Amino acid sequence: MWNAHRIRAQRNITAPHGRPSIMYMAPHLYGLDDYLFQCNSLDVQNCQEECHMLTYPCDETVFELCCLLMEELHLLPPEDAEEGRNLYIILRQEIRNLM
Repeated sequence: MWNAHRIRAQRNITAPHGRPSIMYMAPHLYGLDDYLFQCNSLDVQNCQEECHMLTYPCDETVFELCCLLMEELHLLPPEDAEEGRNLYIILRQEIRNLM
């Protein structure tokens, strides 16, 4: 739904204007080049097999240490950005105290 809106013409002549979904699917209508690269599903599958997916948000040892500290200090996982920041500050201080 969002990409169906209309982008108005700008003062910058080189900036295209129109509906984003149409501009993406048919760039030639706006005098633009099509940079989409077609690839087959085998190429995508090979890339997925070679990608290393992260199972931890940081170094595994640091993650395990933080989990242990959270358990020891009876801290819960954050539910929003503010709680995440507060948890980070607490864990950072606890790790520094251990050093």
